[in-house]
Amino acid sequence: MKTFYTLLKVRVNQLSEDSLTVGLILYNDLNFQVGFSKHKISAAKSLLDIDGRLLDLTLKEIHSKLLNSNQDLERYRYSLVEVGNQFNESYFEYLAKYSNGYLMFSQPKYIEVKNDEVNFKQLFKLFVDNTVETTEVIEDEKRLLEKEFIQRVEDNLIAKVADRVHTHYKFDNNSIPTLLSSFDLDCVGQNGVLVGAKAMSFTHSKEKLHKGLNTYISVIAHLSTKYKKSLERNDFYLIVDEPKQGTAEHALWSQLRKSEDILKVIPSEEASIVADKIKDKKASVFI
Repeated sequence: MKTFYTLLKVRVNQLSEDSLTVGLILYNDLNFQVGFSKHKISAAKSLLDIDGRLLDLTLKEIHSKLLNSNQDLERYRYSLVEVGNQFNESYFEYLAKYSNGYLMFSQPKYIEVKNDEVNFKQLFKLFVDNTVETTEVIEDEKRLLEKEFIQRVEDNLIAKVADRVHTHYKFDNNSIPTLLSSFDLDCVGQNGVLVGAKAMSFTHSKEKLHKGLNTYISVIAHLSTKYKKSLERNDFYLIVDEPKQGTAEHALWSQLRKSEDILKVIPSEEASIVADKIKDKKASVFI
């Protein structure tokens, strides 16, 4: 069974194409090993002209997908079902050829060693750094970003309207029979029309986002019907920060921005728009 390795590099200067090697992937048909250098990642972030958290999230996503692939391959190893490995030599050749952003992949190279931990550490010291991080690669930036996002919504919206309208109101199938699970609305009030907002962190999976959006729209439709309000005249907002470009989440975000018939999409930094709308409409509790 052939073993290959691929180096992960961060392009720190687009014009000169200077780069830092921050990680190593060692793989064969049955297993991946992946590791990163915290020292090199920190150095690369100091030289990049983008938010370094984007690099952290990208590397964490790579790490997660490769480990998930290991689990899938192990699960079906002795099964009658054949599971193809999508992260193969051809895939990394494609990445090496067409990756033109800040993250680059070297061409995969064949090496006559076993794909084991000892060889991985030796190669890592040779190509990347003396210290390898293979499990807890980088701090959980996803959780940190979500915490900061929630705090911005609290500061820019909830704290300003908590004494006026319903905040963090939980709907369940007792209040809305069509709900399969409970749904939290960050705020909602009424005075002639309904005014409300739901904050959603797009760090979640595409499937979870679709489920949340569909439930939010169902809640809006139910409230509009129950309280005899026009969908077109209501003011409901979806508070969401722009996801990383080129992702499925960004495509969904762009689609929502283009069709704001029911929901107006705003970033968390502008959540005070909803607070101002609630005050202007003199909206109050009604449920």
